[in-house]
Amino acid sequence: PFHYTDCFSVRQIGYGGSEIRERCEMSKLSFKTFCIEYYAEHTKQSSEKVYEIFKDTKLLDLLDSDYGDLHGMGMEYLMQFFDEYLGEGKRT
Repeated sequence: PFHYTDCFSVRQIGYGGSEIRERCEMSKLSFKTFCIEYYAEHTKQSSEKVYEIFKDTKLLDLLDSDYGDLHGMGMEYLMQFFDEYLGEGKRT
């Protein structure tokens, strides 16, 4: 099965084609969704609220542009990163 972490390897070796690129784009979307849902749980907020925060602060853009670096991080580190990026979780 294809997993979003496969996109990094595909990009590194230069292998592709439209099907692989489409899967990677969907994997980025899956990763962003996963981060939103997990951060919502972490902060006890709704997913909709977290989505708006991520969008307003450009964190969604960062998840897309830095996908290669961020998707391999552990969830604990990602939550800490999000807290710091968003000002220690002061956004509610």
